[in-house]
Amino acid sequence: MQVNSKSLIDIIVPAFNSDNYIEKTLDSVFNQTFQDYKIYVIDDNSSDGTSSFLKKLGSKINLIKLKKNKGPAFCRNIGMRVSNSNYLCFLDSDDLWTKDKLLKQYKFMKKLNLDFSYTNYVVIDQNDKIKSKVYVKNYTSVNEFMCDTSIATSSLMLKRSFIDNLKFKKKGYGFDDYIFKCEILLKTKNSKCLNDYLLNYRVRKNSISSKPFRNFVWIWKINRDYFKLPLLINLKNLFGISISSLFKYRINIILRFLKNKTKKEY
Repeated sequence: MQVNSKSLIDIIVPAFNSDNYIEKTLDSVFNQTFQDYKIYVIDDNSSDGTSSFLKKLGSKINLIKLKKNKGPAFCRNIGMRVSNSNYLCFLDSDDLWTKDKLLKQYKFMKKLNLDFSYTNYVVIDQNDKIKSKVYVKNYTSVNEFMCDTSIATSSLMLKRSFIDNLKFKKKGYGFDDYIFKCEILLKTKNSKCLNDYLLNYRVRKNSISSKPFRNFVWIWKINRDYFKLPLLINLKNLFGISISSLFKYRINIILRFLKNKTKKEY
């Protein structure tokens, strides 16, 4: 991999206090069967061992160290601004890709001439234990996505020419990537899901994804204040998200409970 030359795909990794996971995350990139890429890691002023580890990687990554903590939206925007590839991917610093993620998704994009694509994913916890598998449908409109929100940011691959001037917007809530996904879906219908499980999406204790009630409040406010959704539509969307979240993150717990209950009864 030539980090100083233009690559076909650039990978943007925001990193903040991720020393327990960042090595595995980047290894999942280094081990890709597709090697025409560059990695941009934006260290968001980490205070643990993340910075020391990233410095040791040398020319394997393009490292940008921030002097103040700015949040993932700011980090992703920097990555988009300094990179120059034909395609872009995002990877959170605790998520993992399967080794053929880039190759399969790139071929999928080229074959169908898509503006962007996304994939199915496996939900894991902080100990790499599988919690559930998420099958992501093809969204034909932003309204469908707002009722479900199942696209994982770390599964995205986008044409740079399609993104143009779009940025991640920080609106005072933790879901800047939700706004970004809504805006790219508003911009085109030329997108599809590659129905293959190519991402391990990590949900940790105290992470954004682990607090559904707070997340509902954030999405409610974004839909109301930024997208100007009427009250009834906003309520309908939140109901859809609650059902989707149950299946995404809690269904395995329910199934295990029912299984154990059945065993006790017999």
